[in-house]
Amino acid sequence: MKYLKILSLAAVAATALMAFASSASATVLTSPKGTVLPAGTTIEATLKAGTSASLLGGGFTLDTCTKASVTGKTSNTGSATETVSGTLAKENIKWESCTHPTTTLTGGSLEIHVIGSGPNGTLTAKGVEVHIAETPVGTCVYRAPSTGLDLGTLTGSSSTGSTAVMDINAKVPKNSTLSGAFCPAEGEWKGEYVVTNPDFLDVS
Repeated sequence: MKYLKILSLAAVAATALMAFASSASATVLTSPKGTVLPAGTTIEATLKAGTSASLLGGGFTLDTCTKASVTGKTSNTGSATETVSGTLAKENIKWESCTHPTTTLTGGSLEIHVIGSGPNGTLTAKGVEVHIAETPVGTCVYRAPSTGLDLGTLTGSSSTGSTAVMDINAKVPKNSTLSGAFCPAEGEWKGEYVVTNPDFLDVS
């Protein structure tokens, strides 16, 4: 009887642990009043007015853009066991008013992972590749690896009191095949993007 009681307690503990693990990995995006945003939701973000996005490397600034925007659609709703992800087409990752000609060569995907119980999350990019021409060290291409690259933090509307904000601070490895020999091995991308759609966005 005592043996059965121990087995029963162990089973309860294992079930609770599995439930906790599932809930800890839950990631969904919510609008006001906690409404879960469905798959196919369009998310748009633009560089914060009066700021710039920069790419640093080798002790100097490789490129600076005063206008930039990203638009993508979520591929899934998210759940207790699945994080939210979305597609990023190359034509929807835009760079303008840059010190050097800057284009997106390849699109990719973006994942959003909740931090704690929310409303903030981390951003992970996969496959996105950016081409910068005519820099002091030649043409440089930087790519988020297919294994994923931590871009920074999405601060939810409940934290900002208004629109959500994406703070980008990431070290992006060079694509050696397409880059000049003197391009830095990695470029440090920094920028602050304001989420313009939806106008309220939380991670939970």
